[in-house]
Amino acid sequence: MRIYVAVTSVTPLRAYMHSEGFIRFAFEDYSNDEEKEDEKNVFLTNLSVNNKKAKTEDLTWVFSELRDHFKDKASFIFSRIDLAIGRMLLTSEKSFRKYYDSNVDSAFSCENCYHILGIDVIIDEDLNAYVIEINGNPTLNFKAEKLNDEVSQLEEDVVRMMYNNDQIYEQNTEGKSAMDIAVGVMEDISRVKESGDDLFEWLTKEQISYLVRSKREQQELGGFRRIYPVTTYCEDNKDENEWTAFMKFLRLSEERIRFHDLLTRLEKIRVQRCIKDSVECSNEIHDKCNLKYIGDTICNLED
Repeated sequence: MRIYVAVTSVTPLRAYMHSEGFIRFAFEDYSNDEEKEDEKNVFLTNLSVNNKKAKTEDLTWVFSELRDHFKDKASFIFSRIDLAIGRMLLTSEKSFRKYYDSNVDSAFSCENCYHILGIDVIIDEDLNAYVIEINGNPTLNFKAEKLNDEVSQLEEDVVRMMYNNDQIYEQNTEGKSAMDIAVGVMEDISRVKESGDDLFEWLTKEQISYLVRSKREQQELGGFRRIYPVTTYCEDNKDENEWTAFMKFLRLSEERIRFHDLLTRLEKIRVQRCIKDSVECSNEIHDKCNLKYIGDTICNLED
């Protein structure tokens, strides 16, 4: 599976997976037969290898075809992909931080910078997802028209998400300006503030800037689904505890883990806002509702 991921912040991480991608198939059925171990068309799904045997259209599915094939199981598959890619990127966060501290001026900040990654994922027979390759400069031009249609939607959505300035907001049904978004962030923070824990005392300028940019991107997600900050809202907090444990395993700082906890609580507010008012929605919320991660009484999203 070729997954397109837009990374809009590396430290702390903020990343989105696009709902348009494709699946590549090998021309020959997979086999453990040793006599076929030298036959590339059994093990490789690269179009450059298999196009010698068949047309691209016959060797690929777009994600809508995968959802049609797996039906209800598709939500489970994409949730597993979210998890695999999110944790892979989070594992790299300390290395990114080290690189930036060594090579980039500490005062550098880029409000509209992003990077598109082409991440290759494989699914096993139990529908577990595994990241097998990351492409920093993925191909965005194909011979097959159906693949170019997918990529065109990706390009349109990333531009809207990253450059949704005041001029675009004037055309948006929400009509939100940069000031509206900043005020909205402060209101969200106030909603999650715990008794005796004044978030405004420990939040840094950089962290507040991160929240504002995240809020701005949420206004125009288009076909993007949030990978990180992760959307977790199980009633028993199982997902939250597993993510926190994973961050401790990575030996991230206490400050970083505390900020992660805040991001998780803010994500719950976004989920509630999506369910109640149909704003700031993204596909991973729909998938997790389909998996009944939250009760049917409040999870009633339209397709």
